[in-house]
Amino acid sequence: MRKSIILIVFFLFLSRCTVGEEDNEEYIGVLSTGNVMGYEYTNIIEENHVLSWQIGYKGHQTVIQENPSNIEDLEKFMNAVNDGETAFVQLIIWSVYFLLIIIIAIYYYIKNRKILKRASPAFVIFGGISIWIVFNAIMDLNSISRILNESYYLLLSL
Repeated sequence: MRKSIILIVFFLFLSRCTVGEEDNEEYIGVLSTGNVMGYEYTNIIEENHVLSWQIGYKGHQTVIQENPSNIEDLEKFMNAVNDGETAFVQLIIWSVYFLLIIIIAIYYYIKNRKILKRASPAFVIFGGISIWIVFNAIMDLNSISRILNESYYLLLSL
């Protein structure tokens, strides 16, 4: 009987020790950030569940409080920044891939022209695919930059 009482008291004490402040309080801080082509945003939750956005372009920062009238514009800006980051990474990866194809083709040209003649269709196909994807990424970045510009100045005017 005495052992069971000690065991119960021990578990009650242990359960009280495991409850911390972070379990009882809600999160206050940065929710998400993004940065592309000079445009940036930071989504911050403050006390009393107030959501604010810090948006900027080339170092000029503006803090905007989220409300029902501007939530769609803020989300459009955030999505454009995130899409721009994706397109920029895609541009870099496929540009490096294209450069590797060129370097390998030059190596085979110098080393042995017979291998290059047999492998030239593969080089043309893979090079063409990479050029196509790089071109699409450039076009995506162009349209995203227009969307970012419009969204940024629209948010500043609200």
